[in-house]
Amino acid sequence: RVFLLSNTNEIHFEAAKKRIFNTNGHQLKDYFEHCYLSYEIGFVKPDDDIFEYVINDAQIFARETLFIDDSELNLDTARRWCFSTYLASQREDFTSLFK
Repeated sequence: RVFLLSNTNEIHFEAAKKRIFNTNGHQLKDYFEHCYLSYEIGFVKPDDDIFEYVINDAQIFARETLFIDDSELNLDTARRWCFSTYLASQREDFTSLFK
């Protein structure tokens, strides 16, 4: 199961969907089971509320979940919730994490 958790606004997200995710015949739904967007749910990373919301809504266990982010501050909060974490580099290919 793969989810997106993003501190974004509607304008940036719509642009990203077109530029990044709607390529080669794919759509956003081909990549993520659900997208948790800060502007839709009213919480932002790194606040605890957003992690609690996703855990409850997605019905996941933090201890069984890998959280990937490019912000150490966001990862610190995720670790407090017992997520496994990975600090991402810009434009990194994550396929090696799943082999």
